[in-house]
Amino acid sequence: MKISEQIVENIEQFKSVNEQIDEQKGERSLRDKFCIMNNIFNFET
Repeated sequence: MKISEQIVENIEQFKSVNEQIDEQKGERSLRDKFCIMNNIFNFET
């Protein structure tokens, strides 16, 4: 898989996770969202 494809996939994953969190708990702080995104990126590499 190309790096650019992996980044797009990670962003798509982040968006879906983000939407789930917003549904469950309402708006989260930007810091919480960044931590979750960071975890996804770290997990994929």
